[in-house]
Amino acid sequence: MTRIEPGRVTRTVIFLIFSLTAAAAVAAPTSVIVWEPYYPAYDWAFAACPAGDIASHLDIEIKDSSGNPATGLNPRVKFVNSHTGGQSSYSTVYCGGASMWESEYFTLSGTSGTHYLFDFNLRAGNIGSKNTSSAYLQVEWGPGYTNVEQIPVEIASPDTNGDLDVDISDLGDFAAIYQGNAGPARIVDFNFDGVIDIIDLGEFASHYGHECQ
Repeated sequence: MTRIEPGRVTRTVIFLIFSLTAAAAVAAPTSVIVWEPYYPAYDWAFAACPAGDIASHLDIEIKDSSGNPATGLNPRVKFVNSHTGGQSSYSTVYCGGASMWESEYFTLSGTSGTHYLFDFNLRAGNIGSKNTSSAYLQVEWGPGYTNVEQIPVEIASPDTNGDLDVDISDLGDFAAIYQGNAGPARIVDFNFDGVIDIIDLGEFASHYGHECQ
């Protein structure tokens, strides 16, 4: 559903609490609100490079069933390419070699009031031929991290063909997108303003030659 907040539109998602026991999963009306990064052109988006040299920041709130901020939860996050409900794989390729980033959790960096803050670097590229959202941001909390919510996000990377090496083939892809002859443009919109321009070209150039570390 869509929640109106001052100065922005924030979408919240009703999620399921998955039990670790053999009992059936129990539905719970609790939601995660992503405050940052938020971009009107894409909603939620992150920049990545195989070398892991682009810093990302995440600011979330977790609401209880009454809509009040839930504090003291110590959540963690990761990025995955498949939805819990069984949707097909998405387009981001992680330096760990797996299409789903199961091993790379990012833990809490701090809090600000009722907000949970995360700072991390994504070591990843994109497969530009897949015209889909890049990945899901997966937020986990609760006893045994059994409370899970997944939010679709966009990920831009100078590695446009998913081989985890920013090289001449990626430059060709960028040039085609820049000229409007290929897409999806979102994969090289590094400042997420909805326009591929000289700023994005400069960002691409600064990562040329980078590969997984």
